[in-house]
Amino acid sequence: MQTVLVKDIPEENEAWAGAVEVFGLRWNAKANRCYAWGRPKAEGGWDVTTVLGIRSVASPRSAVKAATAAKAKPFAA
Repeated sequence: MQTVLVKDIPEENEAWAGAVEVFGLRWNAKANRCYAWGRPKAEGGWDVTTVLGIRSVASPRSAVKAATAAKAKPFAA
């Protein structure tokens, strides 16, 4: 669909900036978009993050914020 540049989102005391890919989804009852971005790993390859465009995730910027908040929360076992 499109690539959107997102910048100035605080992540672990530093600003995050990067390209977020926006994909249209078909046949999904809850979301009509998916947002994806990645960053290179030190050991090689990529760490890719994807977020479905549901509820309060209505833009690339809100997708990055939602993913950052989710990574900061500890998961209950």
